[in-house]
Amino acid sequence: MLSPVQGKQQRSLNTQLPDRKKVKEKHTEYIVANHIKKFVAYFCNSDKKKVQELNYLDVVSDNKARAFVTKYYNYIENQTRSQLSKMNKSEIEITHDFYLKKFQLYEPKLDYDFILFDEGQDASPAMLDVFFRQEAVKVVVGDTHQQIYSWRFAVNSLEKAGFKTYQLSTSFRFGQDIANLAVQVLKYKKHINDKHHAVITGNGNFREQKTKAILARTNLGLLLRAIKYVTEKRNVKNIYFEGNINSYTYADEGTSLYDVLNLYNGKHHLIKDSLLKAMKDMTELNDYIEKTEDIQLGMMVSIVSEYGNRIPGIINIIKKKHLDNEERGKS
Repeated sequence: MLSPVQGKQQRSLNTQLPDRKKVKEKHTEYIVANHIKKFVAYFCNSDKKKVQELNYLDVVSDNKARAFVTKYYNYIENQTRSQLSKMNKSEIEITHDFYLKKFQLYEPKLDYDFILFDEGQDASPAMLDVFFRQEAVKVVVGDTHQQIYSWRFAVNSLEKAGFKTYQLSTSFRFGQDIANLAVQVLKYKKHINDKHHAVITGNGNFREQKTKAILARTNLGLLLRAIKYVTEKRNVKNIYFEGNINSYTYADEGTSLYDVLNLYNGKHHLIKDSLLKAMKDMTELNDYIEKTEDIQLGMMVSIVSEYGNRIPGIINIIKKKHLDNEERGKS
């Protein structure tokens, strides 16, 4: 669950976690390390200058996770500050979020007459802090209906800016049929108190497509959809994954779907991931997921719970139906 560098950080926690011998919860070091990592990302994406200005509990929703974080809050906050300090001193590798934070805290003055901020609906507070400080003519372009990075602490800059608004409602990427469908889909948002009426015009060329494309936030989300296609819709002829198909069986942190399956079957000797190898059974893994709100691990558990030992066979079917780049061009 941790990168090599993060793994080293986690091992240092083993001797620093207060009252470790008295801790009754299992895998506490891993859970704490997970929250420290998230707190670092939360701070780096914020517009705050100090970690203490944030309340990490504001981004923790699960009851078990909140109870755990509340219990160890001071320790998690102190270790978050420690990790940031080590990054700043080049004692450990820095993250992409960290050097953006350094740039924001430097309060740079950009020598430009015009600054255009694209995809403004997914701006982080750190980005906006830099943007709003500039004296240039500032323009934000975005679509509130396309916000997808709120899980990465993004905010809608279109609402934060208070600039004069101009509607860009004509697209040359699609025809009027897609535009009409988009308007109908957006009407559903009225059920969540969005009363904005969208007018969309499609001036693109129309061409009938028989291929369906699926977009997802994670590789696992796409893998789950592929599994459902080959198990529920037998007439699926070909499937194409962008990139290496084998990578779709892994979470972002490196845990394999097969590791979860091996834990499910009690085959610890086949588990490669150090965190899962330390787990006694699926009950312990589910407890860890609840306390860390690890969505990807949770999705893996759902896949294993539903398909069990059918998974290797299903993956093989998907691979047989998978097209490479050259074959996709011909299909």
